[in-house]
Amino acid sequence: MYKCKFFEIHELVPPELMSLPEDYLWGLFDENLLKVIDTLRKSLAKPITINTWKSGGEFSLRGFRPKNCKIGATASPHKKGKALDFDVHGMTAQQVRDYIVTNQKKFPEIKRMEKDVTWVHIDTVPHGTTPLYLFNP
Repeated sequence: MYKCKFFEIHELVPPELMSLPEDYLWGLFDENLLKVIDTLRKSLAKPITINTWKSGGEFSLRGFRPKNCKIGATASPHKKGKALDFDVHGMTAQQVRDYIVTNQKKFPEIKRMEKDVTWVHIDTVPHGTTPLYLFNP
């Protein structure tokens, strides 16, 4: 089981899941997703913000979303532990997407990214034979 080096579990799950064992929570995620967010954090050398609920922030569902969550599609990759939404300090979402596209070989685990939104969405769900698919919300 992979545990992130640069992120705490509370940054990836909503508060209502925090009563569950930490190992169980890490196990909700695709290991490739956890590895790639660490690789991206190290490569950019900038803070990445996913969930902020623990510090009183508004974000609690940018990582794992329970199956009964009303946000996103029924089959959302967030509900399978295969997607994250985030911001990178000092960069626009488009700058981050451009960086990932330019450096795809560093991030082969990223299979899809949402475009034309003010945050970064990455997921590890393959889209046909396309190495990296950009989609509209």
